[in-house]
Amino acid sequence: MAGIRGTALHRHLLALLILAALVAPAWAWEPPAPQRLAVTVAFPSDIPPGYSLDAQGHPQGFGRDLMEEVAKRAGLDLTYLVVPTLAEAIAAVRQGQAQVIPSLAMTPARAELFHFSPPLMDSHTRIFVLAEAEFGEAVDLGSLKVGAVAQSSAEEALLGLGGAPQAVFRSHLEALMALLGGRVEALVAQERQILALARRAKVDHLIKTVGQPVLGTHRALAVAKDRPDLARRLDPVVERLVITPEYQRLCARWYGQPPPFWSRSRIVLAMSVLLALVVIAMAAWRFQDLSRMNRSLRLAVAQREKAQDLAQAKVWELQLILDAVPAGIWFKDAENRFLRVNPAAAAMIGRPLDQIEGRHARAIFPTWLADKYHQDDLDVIAHLRPKLNLEEQYVRADGTQGWSSTSKVPWQDQESERFGVLAFSLDITRRKEVEEALRQAHGQLEERVRQRTAELEAANQALRQEMAERRKAEESLVVSFVALQSSITPIVLTGLDGAIQFVNRAALKTWGYQGEGEALGRCVVDFIHDQGQAALVIRAVLERGSWKGELACRRRGGGVFPVKVEASAVNDLSGKPFCFMVSLEDLTEVKRAEQEILTSRARLQHLLTATPAVIYSFRPQGDFAFTFVGDNVRAVLGYQPAELLVDRRQWLQRIHPQDRLGLKEFSALWQGPREISQRYRFLHKDGSHRWLRDEMKLVTDDNGQPLEVVGCWVDITEGVAADEAARQSRETLVSALSASPVCIAFIKDRVITWVNPAASELSGYGKEEMEGQPVRFLYPGEAEYARVGRMFYPQLAGGDSAAVTTRLRRKDGTVIDVYLQARLRDPQDASQGVVLAATDISERKQTEEALLAYQRQLRRLIHEINVTGERERRRIASDLHDGLGQDLALLRIKLQAVLGARQRPGKRGLRELLAMVDKALREAKALTWDLSAPMLRELGLAAALDWLAEQIKEKYGVPATFAMAGQPQPLDQTQADSLFRMARELSLNAVRHSHCGHIKITLSFNQKGLTLVVEDDGEGFDATGLEGSLDKGGFGLFNIRGLMDAMQGMAKIESWPGRGTKVTLIAPLPICS
Repeated sequence: MAGIRGTALHRHLLALLILAALVAPAWAWEPPAPQRLAVTVAFPSDIPPGYSLDAQGHPQGFGRDLMEEVAKRAGLDLTYLVVPTLAEAIAAVRQGQAQVIPSLAMTPARAELFHFSPPLMDSHTRIFVLAEAEFGEAVDLGSLKVGAVAQSSAEEALLGLGGAPQAVFRSHLEALMALLGGRVEALVAQERQILALARRAKVDHLIKTVGQPVLGTHRALAVAKDRPDLARRLDPVVERLVITPEYQRLCARWYGQPPPFWSRSRIVLAMSVLLALVVIAMAAWRFQDLSRMNRSLRLAVAQREKAQDLAQAKVWELQLILDAVPAGIWFKDAENRFLRVNPAAAAMIGRPLDQIEGRHARAIFPTWLADKYHQDDLDVIAHLRPKLNLEEQYVRADGTQGWSSTSKVPWQDQESERFGVLAFSLDITRRKEVEEALRQAHGQLEERVRQRTAELEAANQALRQEMAERRKAEESLVVSFVALQSSITPIVLTGLDGAIQFVNRAALKTWGYQGEGEALGRCVVDFIHDQGQAALVIRAVLERGSWKGELACRRRGGGVFPVKVEASAVNDLSGKPFCFMVSLEDLTEVKRAEQEILTSRARLQHLLTATPAVIYSFRPQGDFAFTFVGDNVRAVLGYQPAELLVDRRQWLQRIHPQDRLGLKEFSALWQGPREISQRYRFLHKDGSHRWLRDEMKLVTDDNGQPLEVVGCWVDITEGVAADEAARQSRETLVSALSASPVCIAFIKDRVITWVNPAASELSGYGKEEMEGQPVRFLYPGEAEYARVGRMFYPQLAGGDSAAVTTRLRRKDGTVIDVYLQARLRDPQDASQGVVLAATDISERKQTEEALLAYQRQLRRLIHEINVTGERERRRIASDLHDGLGQDLALLRIKLQAVLGARQRPGKRGLRELLAMVDKALREAKALTWDLSAPMLRELGLAAALDWLAEQIKEKYGVPATFAMAGQPQPLDQTQADSLFRMARELSLNAVRHSHCGHIKITLSFNQKGLTLVVEDDGEGFDATGLEGSLDKGGFGLFNIRGLMDAMQGMAKIESWPGRGTKVTLIAPLPICS
């Protein structure tokens, strides 16, 4: 058997080899030439070497030679439609002006517009940069200025990556020139076209590719979508052409290298042969594997039989469950035939199972009922939606009728793919019978209602009379209810169990609740702090009928407060109590007032004892005997209070004889302001006399009748002695101040109380004209008077002296500048006023104003010099940019054209000259920026400072950063120029002199203006001698401060040796806006 199988295997192998030998030549067979067809080719002229024109304007390049080869094999008569760009070639095909584009990259977007032939060659879209540029493996296109050819596969690739080119060019040549000229930093384009152009121009050593290909695709013939006949003719021709030697030579001629040997056709042929060999080997292996599979199959069959037995057991279990369910369950197909019925359903119908299962519904039920069931079943099957709780009528086998509540759901047999209905039914015949009985009872009830209505009509008249009387009672009750509700006294009605049945607004407010719903139904005991005491109150009311007393209640927030409670029982007509009425009175304020009275009494007693004044009172009439003398009289006069409770005569005997005649009579209290104040000497118990100040006042009732006289004695013995000493000292001081040449005045509450002769001479007013007058008349205006007050008195409040410069008006109307100095007359008592000294500083003020005028003029001069210099630098920069820059750029383009020519005389010298031109361009550009940054005028100060930070990092290698905060505000161009020059000079000074590692430039805006900060981490310097610390060739410290003063701003320079320097320039908002 093994020998027979081996012979058969060799026979099959030989047959497959013969088949492969027959199939292989078929790939090289060409069909006979078809009927010739005229075709217009859209030929872009700007993509050499694929597309270009000769000197006479005729098409040439890879595209033309390719189409000539295709036309020769496909029988085409070609006409070329030459257009400038690839985009116009695509448009020409879409508009029907042409039918074919020779070689076009296959992209998803273009696949919707054209029919593509089999691939001609691979096409890779890559990133090109200058050879001198440094890039890693990964290239971040988002940080570069990227260019691409319009409507090319490269542009589609960039859009697919989520970006867009910053520059779009009409042709590959224009794009290559833009990359070489520095107009873009990177170019995304097809690798073959760019490299072929660069090799022909001899500039391929100036560019390179970086990173992985952006897009990998194929190039093929693009045929108009509406010409499927042309596509069917060209596809086999192209498929055979790409494996011919002619096509290899064509690629080598125009692209410098042929396409890869393993083309699509050759790969298909090789794969066919390889597949045949694999099939032979697989046949031998499969035969050996069949025996193993047979054993596995038998084992699987045994396992399946076991699973079927288990499934049958489950079916029996399911059948047992269906038989035990009390509800009727059946399965019906779409033809209204019962497939399966459980015993409960058979019992409902009144037939055995064998007379139901497998039979049509018409054989079991009447035709009209079976058709109704069938219509409902078809509706469930058609919509695949269940119907639930359908009340249906059915007819039993014995002819009786019943009712069922049925739910129907659709089902499908997975094996036979039949549809049907699964129904669950409950017998509701009994419920229907009960409902029918209820309907009959309802009819009988309606009859009885009609009879009862007649009886009620008879009684209605009597009821109306009763309702009228009740309405009057209700109106009376409403009035009582409104009175209770609006009462200012808190009132609560409770049941005998203490549950609150009524509460008015005053009670709710007392307890701290918002609505009556929060209190109704609750036990009144819940609102009483001591619930044991509350139970005693309820018991007392039940026993005695009423109760009155004080309780502690709880507020809503948990606070406890005292209340006065009056509770009484309300009896019904039989004399039995049916509720309690409780009135409340909040005693919180009463208790607080009582406590305050006790506190006031204790405090009054303490004050009477501790005060140095002796309080007394006496009768306003008769003997004028004293009725009260304070206990502190012992400390003041040495007497006991009882010793001074005497009449007026005995009191006068203790007054010094010299002072008795000057005393005012008590009768003066009835004639004047009813108050008397006087001084006299009173006999002390030790025999000496003490000076007393006696102040008394008559107290009357509401009708003006005298009640008593109240007064106080104050011991002023030491004060009288001090007043005498002060009087003598004052006379001496006034004499000295009057002789002083300095203007001196005493001021109290801004009123002149005394002036010396020098002050009168300075103001031109006489002494009598000034004393007693407010100082306002000396000021030239109300504003100056208020300003001095705002400055002067806060200084005196913080110390005992103050000084201010102001202007005063003399009597003759002239206004003079004065310097005022003041000192408190008594540092311990500011109410005594101040001593004021005034100095005439008019001449000094004039000198200061002249100096300030000179400084303002100097700042304006500096500002004008800088403005003129900046204007001249902008003019020079414009001339350099428009003249020298443009000429050098034109020269470079011409020299590059000479280098790309076929004749290359003096190429090395030209390259050197080109390098010199590049250097001159860079220097011209740098000089333009040094003189005046165009970005400053076009994009503003923030963009120019950001560019400055980048230039510092590029030119000097020092990391520099720029940050901005706040909302930018418009600036005057002159101010922006000055701020930019100051920032630039400060940054260059840090680079050249501080050896810093980092420079930070910060520009921030706020409501008041802007702040420009330039700081570095260099060596720093000593803060002394700042005037010469900056670069002498740029902005010195004097220039910076002068410019900032001209802008009404300020410059702040901070430096620390070894820690760096920080310069802050601040310009106010009015200048910025």
